[in-house]
Amino acid sequence: MDDGYDGCFALCMTSVVVHHRKIIDADGHTLVEEVVDCPRDGRVRQLAACSWCGHAKGLIRDDEQGDTLLCGEGDAVAPAPLIELRRDPRATLFPGVTVADACQRDVICALPEAPIAAISAALREHAVGTVVIVDPVRAPLGVVSAQDIVALPIGARVAAEAMTTRPISVPFDFPLGRAAALMAFEGIHHLPVVGPDSRLLGILSSIDILRRIGWAEGMIVPPQTARRRLADRENG
Repeated sequence: MDDGYDGCFALCMTSVVVHHRKIIDADGHTLVEEVVDCPRDGRVRQLAACSWCGHAKGLIRDDEQGDTLLCGEGDAVAPAPLIELRRDPRATLFPGVTVADACQRDVICALPEAPIAAISAALREHAVGTVVIVDPVRAPLGVVSAQDIVALPIGARVAAEAMTTRPISVPFDFPLGRAAALMAFEGIHHLPVVGPDSRLLGILSSIDILRRIGWAEGMIVPPQTARRRLADRENG
């Protein structure tokens, strides 16, 4: 078997997470067992046992993303040792989708001198998690979230005094899957999206990514959250 796999091959597989269970024995030594939740009978099995099941097609070792086992959907074949595969770096959940396709274009912005009281009201009235602070040409300078409002420094009155400066932003043609990875790595829920002129184009939230996952699963998910739709109706 080749050490890579293409999209068709991957779609024919069930990806099973390999868990590393630690066991302390009577001598105080720690043993590590690799186990999987068998997708066929629901039992927890030793990874080594998958070599003799006949359905295991390969093992992907990945220190950053975690190890996964590829379990075939077809009939069992002759048992064989597990083959370690290379994860295809081109594989993506959102092929061809960019942040411009998924981000919200109706962005709530504010200038650095905007009163914090007005920003707090906008967060509440529009049911959004972040207000983007922009300069006069609408390039992002920072963000103010509900958490920033709660943790306001004493005496702060305007956006410039409360905002998180130098926010991580991404260009409009940035792949959505990479944006999701960036947000997870940085532990953030919003990414300003900028156009070719570095001016604000929109804002991508973790909800926008979850919406895309729902669409990929065939679910009907409106382009706005229920809270945002309600807020927009109440505010005309």
